[in-house]
Amino acid sequence: MKSVFGRILLIPTAVFFLLSALFYLRYVKDGPVQVEDFMLLFGGTAVAFAVLSFLLTYRTTVLIIRPLQNVIRLLKEAPEASREADFARSGFYEINEIQKQTKIYLSRMRDQLADLDLERELLRSLLNGLREGVMCIDSAGDIVFVNDRIDERLLDLKSPSSRYYSRIRNPVLLEYIGRLMNGSLQSGEAKIADAVFIDDGDLEFRAGDRYFRLRHRPVQVGRDPSMFLILVQDMTEEYNTRRMREDFLQNASHELKTPITSIRGYAETLLPRITEETPHRFLEGIVRNAERMDRLIHDMVVISSLESRAYPFSPEAIDMPAFLDDLKLLVEGSLNQKRQRLNINATDVHDVFADRLLLEHLLVNLVSNASRYSPEESSITISVSRNPRGRIELSVCDQGPGIPEAYREKIFERFFRVDTDRSRKEGGTGLGLSIARHVARIHSGSIHVADAPGGGACFVFVFSGAGPLKA
Repeated sequence: MKSVFGRILLIPTAVFFLLSALFYLRYVKDGPVQVEDFMLLFGGTAVAFAVLSFLLTYRTTVLIIRPLQNVIRLLKEAPEASREADFARSGFYEINEIQKQTKIYLSRMRDQLADLDLERELLRSLLNGLREGVMCIDSAGDIVFVNDRIDERLLDLKSPSSRYYSRIRNPVLLEYIGRLMNGSLQSGEAKIADAVFIDDGDLEFRAGDRYFRLRHRPVQVGRDPSMFLILVQDMTEEYNTRRMREDFLQNASHELKTPITSIRGYAETLLPRITEETPHRFLEGIVRNAERMDRLIHDMVVISSLESRAYPFSPEAIDMPAFLDDLKLLVEGSLNQKRQRLNINATDVHDVFADRLLLEHLLVNLVSNASRYSPEESSITISVSRNPRGRIELSVCDQGPGIPEAYREKIFERFFRVDTDRSRKEGGTGLGLSIARHVARIHSGSIHVADAPGGGACFVFVFSGAGPLKA
C-alpha cells in the first residue's frame, strides 16, 4: 500500500519540478522575473501542488488500489478464504464489478471443490470395498492410490515411499509394471518368468501359496496415458476349485472308461458273429456310441487340465514339414472314410518352438472338425507361414458350408454347435474348438475363424513360434 502510494505521488511531483525548471530557464535566468520573486512563487505553488497531489493520490489509492489489493489477497487465500469476507466498496463501477465477479468465482470454486472432495471420498470407499486390489500409478512411476485389498506378499502397504519399485515385493509384479511403464507389455510377445499371459496383457502368476491375476487399464488424457490402473485379483479359490474339478474328472473318467471299454469290447467281439441285420445294426450303434463316449471323456479331461494349468507344457523346436507329414499319416484313416484329401503347404517354415503334443492335439481337432463339415471327396488344406510381424500363422481350411459371422466367437465355447443335429450325427463332442483355443492361449497366441478362399471355413492359429517359451 505504501509503495503504491509513493509511486503515485512521485509522478505529479516529478512533473511539477520539470515545469518549474522550464519556467526558470525561460523567464528567470535571462528574463525579466527576479530570482526572489520566482522563489516565493515557486515555494507557494509547490506547497499548494504538494497538498493537492497528496489528496488526489490518497483518494486514488483508496478508491482503486486498496480494493484491488483486497481482491488479490482473497485470490491468494482461495479456496480457504472465508465466505463472509467482504470487499471495500469503490467509487468506480469497474472496480466494484471486479470484486463482485471475484466473490462469485470464489463461491463457485468452493462448491466445486466440495463436490470433488465428496466424489473422491466416494471413489475411495468404492475402491476399498472391492474384492480386488487396486493400484494407480502415474507416468512418473509414483503410486497415487492403493486400496487395502492388495496382498502384503506383493506390496509393502506401510512404506512411506511413493515410488513403485521401492514398495513392490514380488518380482513378477515389479517386472509387469516396469514393462507397462516403458510400453513393452504386449500380450503374446512379452514373456515374464514364472507367469503366463492370458488376454489383452492380463497375467497370471503364483506368489507363495496364492495365485493372482493382473489386469491393467490406461487412464488417458490426450495422446499418452497419464496414469495406469492395475487390478490385482486373488485367484486362489478359483484355482483350488479347478484342482478339485480336475481331480473329480480324472477319477470319474477312470471309473467311466472301464465299463465303456468293456461294453465296446463285448460289442466288437459279437459283431462278426451276428449275421442277422437288426442285431448287427444295434451292435454297430453300441460300438459307435461307446467310441463317442470315450472321445468325450478324453476331451473333458484334456480341457479341464488345460484350464487348470495342470497340463505339462513342454515346448521344443519342431520341424514343421516333417511334423505335418507325420500328422497326415495320423488323420488319413478318418479322412479316407469320406474320400477326402489333405494338402500341406509348409515349405518355408522349419524350426518352430511349440508343445508337440498340444500342437498335434490342436491340429487333429481342427482337421477332424473340417472333415466332419466338409462334403465327400473335398480337400482340406493345412498351411504354415510367417506374417509380416514374424509370427507363425498355422491355418486349416476346408470346403464346407462356412461359419456365419454371428457364430465365429461362440463356436469356441464348450458344447456350442451351429448345427446341433448334424454335429451329433457326425459324432462330435462339442469340445474340440474349445480345446484349440486353450492350446492357443497356452502358447501366448490366438485363434480365429475366417472365410476360406473359394468357400468354407479357415481356422487360423497365430503364435510367436520363437523359443524357448515358458508357460
